[in-house]
This record gives sequence, C-alpha cells and structure tokens, in this order.
Amino acid sequence: MTHYYHEVPGRLRVKSPVLKGDHLQCKSVQDFLGQHDGVQAVSANPVTGSVVVNYDPKVASSGAIKEILAQKGHFRPEKAVTSEKYIADSTGKIGQFVGKVVLSACVEKMFEGSALSLITVLL
Repeated sequence: MTHYYHEVPGRLRVKSPVLKGDHLQCKSVQDFLGQHDGVQAVSANPVTGSVVVNYDPKVASSGAIKEILAQKGHFRPEKAVTSEKYIADSTGKIGQFVGKVVLSACVEKMFEGSALSLITVLL
C-alpha cells in the first residue's frame, strides 16, 4: 500500500500504510487532528489505513492537515499518490494488458495454419 490522498475543498482523505491495522494510531490521529482549528470531523479506519477529515476551508487547509500528519509520522508526502495519478496509472496498466491480449490474438490468428504449412513443405 502506498501513501495516497484525495482532496476537495473542505474534505481530505489520506491513506497510509502506517495506519493500516493499527487501532491505537488511528485513535491518536482522530484525537490530535480533531483539536485543530477548522477541523470539523475526523474518521480514521484501521482496516483500510484511511483518514477522512472534514474541515472549514476558511480556517484550515488540506496542505496544513497533510503537514500535521507528516510531522506526526503518519503521512509521507514524497511517497504520496494523488487520486488522479492513481487512476491514470490504473488505466495505463489496463491499457497495456488489453493491448497484449489483442496483439497475442492477432499473432495467433496470423500463424494459425503456419505449423501445418511447414509440415507439408518439409514432407
């Protein structure tokens, strides 16, 4: 699992392998983020390693929240993947897979009768 985040004004979701499976760390994140000005609600899920923060964008920012998480060791921005990058990577992998399947089918069709033709020529 990589560090991941998705943000829209007033809402930030961060996924971190540091939090996955750790109930105490998730509780700690909820407690310390919930104390910051502008943070309206925090939900941390140890099953997924995900933290969702709802905040007032007039008072707090997603950048400040990510920085707090980084300072506490719960988020590594240099390793983080945005939702757009995650989707682009996934679609790229799917495209490569589909391309290989199509190419394989075409090559198979081209050489379908070749083995029989080769045997005939050799005899």
